[in-house]
Amino acid sequence: MKTISLLMPFRERISLLEQMLESLKNTASNLKNIELLMVVDDDDEIFKAYGKDRFLEKYNWLDITISEIKRSEEICNAYWNPIAKTAVGRWLMDINDDSVFKTPGWDEVINTEMSKRADIIGDDILYGKVDDCYKKGGRDSKNCYFSTWAVWSKETTNALGFFYDPCIYVGGGDHLQGLIFLALNKITGENRVVEMYDVVIDHFAYYTDQREKDELAVRQEGIWERHRFDTTWEHEMEYAIKLKEYIDKKGLQ
Repeated sequence: MKTISLLMPFRERISLLEQMLESLKNTASNLKNIELLMVVDDDDEIFKAYGKDRFLEKYNWLDITISEIKRSEEICNAYWNPIAKTAVGRWLMDINDDSVFKTPGWDEVINTEMSKRADIIGDDILYGKVDDCYKKGGRDSKNCYFSTWAVWSKETTNALGFFYDPCIYVGGGDHLQGLIFLALNKITGENRVVEMYDVVIDHFAYYTDQREKDELAVRQEGIWERHRFDTTWEHEMEYAIKLKEYIDKKGLQ
């Protein structure tokens, strides 16, 4: 069984993708326990030119599955949720092509710390926070309720029926994940948030001032503007209650 499934929609940015994969290879303790599930638009001419078979051969040291879909603006539901449902790892993480793994043995730390808390709690309904290096506007991983690269379990995905709320179009899925577990902690009286700040995964993004804004980012902002009033983050208590009911039912079995 895989311990970690990395979920990653991808489009066009081959050089960033290669940087991310090299950082993963250089830091992971056990690559055999990791799978990468990618979603690629079927009209991505840059990736087509690179070649799917060539890509899989070059990175054959990692278990990679690539799904091709028709490009959609319903990004959370069309890209992340289908691959989250097919993921076989115990722990799921959203990773971008501009992620950079910094911590040696990050995968072992995540699996060990999440598993230890699961043994105490009695299930995998947990939320793991790592250091995402985002520090603009006074935000820091340790004082924020969410992590960009949060650890979310397969069991939580199954219990809720999603990885990211289908009501969210472009951005904000990570925010809602954090809010769900804030609410869940309140109604259960348990701490289901696992803090793992020794795990550092940098976000090599334009809004962290590490590179220039590219065409893909501009298009994403356009989607956000078109759908900003279609997106809601107001369901955290509803989803927390659903998880609480799942936990209670499981406890009676």
